[in-house]
Amino acid sequence: MDEKEKKTQDDLGKLVHELRTSYEKIDQKNEARVNEFKEKQEKIEQKIAELEAKLQAPPQDGTETKEEDQAELEKKAFDKFLRKGDKALGAEERKVLTLSNNVEGGYLATKEIQNEVLRKVSEISELRPICRVKKISSSVTGVPKKSGNVSGGWVSEIGDRLETEGDFGYGMEDITPGELEALVKVSRRDLEDPVIDIEDEITTDIADKFDELEGTAFLTSERVNGKPEGILMNADIGTLASEAGTTGDIEADDIVKLPYEVKKKYRKNGRYLMNSKTVRNIRLMKEATTGAYIWVRGFGQTPNTINGYPYVESPDIPETGTGGAKVIVFGDFVRGYWIVDRLAIEIQRLVELYATSGQIGFLARKRVGGQVVMPEALHILTAKS
Repeated sequence: MDEKEKKTQDDLGKLVHELRTSYEKIDQKNEARVNEFKEKQEKIEQKIAELEAKLQAPPQDGTETKEEDQAELEKKAFDKFLRKGDKALGAEERKVLTLSNNVEGGYLATKEIQNEVLRKVSEISELRPICRVKKISSSVTGVPKKSGNVSGGWVSEIGDRLETEGDFGYGMEDITPGELEALVKVSRRDLEDPVIDIEDEITTDIADKFDELEGTAFLTSERVNGKPEGILMNADIGTLASEAGTTGDIEADDIVKLPYEVKKKYRKNGRYLMNSKTVRNIRLMKEATTGAYIWVRGFGQTPNTINGYPYVESPDIPETGTGGAKVIVFGDFVRGYWIVDRLAIEIQRLVELYATSGQIGFLARKRVGGQVVMPEALHILTAKS
C-alpha cells in the first residue's frame, strides 16, 4: 500500500468515527427528550388524578355549597318554603327560587317545578301534544291572518285585467291569555313531619287540576271571562252530518268521508280527535254479511290508526248516542289551533286562611290562552240527528 492509499484509508476512518460520534450524540439528545416528555406526561396524569379525587370527594360542611347540584338546592329551598314559609328562607335560599316577575312568574317556585308541571300536563292533556304551543311575553299575541282570496283569470293581450275585490287583505288575530288557578290544601302535620315528598304531591295535584281545566276549555269553552276558545264552539269550522240509520249514531262511511272535507295540505298532518267511547263504538263496527270487525287494529304495532290516520282520545268531546252531537274532529291541529302560555307557574302560600282546620293552602296560578286560528284546517263530524 503506497502512502497515498494509506492517507485515503485514514481519512475514511476519521469520517466513519465522526459519523458514529454524531449519531451517538443525536441518540443521547433524543433519549433525553423522550425522558423529558415522559416526566411531563407523568406530572399531567398525576394532576388529573388529583382533580378527579377532588371532584369525587364529598363536600365539606358549609364550604362547598356552590358545587352542589343546582336542582337539589332549589328543591331543598322550595321544600323549606312549603313547610315553614317565606320568612324562614335565608338570602342564599331565596336566590335559587324564581320570584314573581313579568317573564318567569313563579312566586317562590323553582324552575324545576314549573317544568315538571308543564311536562305532566303535556303528557296527559289531549290537545297540548298535537296543537301549536307558544310562550309569549305580553298580555296578548297576534297571529298573522289573511282574509279573502286573490282574483285572477285569463285575458287577451290588451284586455282589461281582473282586480281583486272584496275584503282581501292581511291582518292580525289576537289571542289573549286568561287566568287558570288551582288550590291545594295540606295538613300542618304533613308539613311538619317529612313523611312524604311534599313537592311531588303539590306538583301532581296542580298538574291534574290544570289538565282537567285546560282539556275542557280547549274543546268546549266560549271566549268569555278570560276562557280560551273551544274548538267545538267555533262557528267557522265546517261540519259533516252523519247519515247513519239511527239517531245519535255514526257509520263507517262517515269516518272515511271526514278527512276529505279538509284540504289536502291539512290531511298530511291530520288526525282524529274523539271520546274513548266513540273509539270503542268504531271498534265494534261489523260487516253486515260476515259479522267481521271493520276496524282491525295491528296487534303489537304502534301507532294504531283509524282509516290510516292517528287518533287522540279526549273525555271532553261528546260520545256517540246523542243526535246532532259533535263527536269527532279531524284535521291539522298544529295549524288549526294555537295555545299560548303567558305565565308559567306562580305559587302562593296561604297560612291564616285555613288555620282553623289545621291546614295550609297553596294557590297555584297560570295564564294560558287558546284559540282557533285556521278554521279550514279542521272539520267536525256530527252524529245522526
